[in-house]
Amino acid sequence: YAEITLAKDLTFKTNFAYDKYLYDYYNYASNEVGYASSVGGRISQDRDVTTASTITNSLNYKKSFGDHNFSADVLQEAYQYKIDAFGAQGEKFLPGV
Repeated sequence: YAEITLAKDLTFKTNFAYDKYLYDYYNYASNEVGYASSVGGRISQDRDVTTASTITNSLNYKKSFGDHNFSADVLQEAYQYKIDAFGAQGEKFLPGV
């Protein structure tokens, strides 16, 4: 994060977060035994790439007047989420493969 004093009693703060996640899955099902034997075997792959980012900005004003205190905040936040998904599947392997 970054924090900047813009003027006396006035502060700006910003925070940025970024996440990236990769899910990669492969599956092989035999053509001779098991749940995919009736279709000659099956192979599949799934891949998902997920990204998310958040930016938060705040402006804070604090002022004291003798025995009294005053504080005001202005907040802004933006969030972005994206998923890129891919899946493929094949059936009916060559005999003996």
